[in-house]
Amino acid sequence: MVQIELRLRARGYDLEFVHDGLAVATVDARQLDASSTGGFLGLWLGACASSAASAPRGELAIMTFEYAPVGDEE
Repeated sequence: MVQIELRLRARGYDLEFVHDGLAVATVDARQLDASSTGGFLGLWLGACASSAASAPRGELAIMTFEYAPVGDEE
């Protein structure tokens, strides 16, 4: 089994997905605020795996999950 660590760093409306110290993706979260959606938007953050409409060929196991508020980064 291959293990990777993926972090989510949030600064204002910018959400960065970080692996090995490098940002691998950045998302603009402004589309998710209440004024953009026309009301309250519940937001859940978690892992999701997809086979993109193909037959599944593997497994995803979440070994650990840790929430660290701003300022507690390693």
